Amino acid sequence: MSRRNIKNTELNERAQKYLICIGKKLCELRKSNGKSIRAVAKATKMSRSIISKLEKGQYENFGLNRFSDLCKYYNVQMVDIVECD
Repeated sequence: MSRRNIKNTELNERAQKYLICIGKKLCELRKSNGKSIRAVAKATKMSRSIISKLEKGQYENFGLNRFSDLCKYYNVQMVDIVECD
C-alpha cells in the first residue's frame, strides 16, 4: 500500500471516529431534551433516517448546514459538540 493510501485510510478512520463521537453527543442532547427522532426531524426539516444515521455516526454527507441547524435546535455551540477525545 502506498503512503498516500495509508494516509487516506488513517484520515478516513479519524473522520469516522469523529462522526461517531459527534453522533453520540447529538443523541445524548436529543434524549436529555426528551425529544424523539421524529420531533427533531420535523423541527429541523431533516428526515428521521438522516437524524438516526447522524446519531450513529453513519451519515457521510454530514455538512455544516445540517450540523448548524441541529446545534441551533439544541441551543449549543458547535465547538461543544466537536470536542472529542
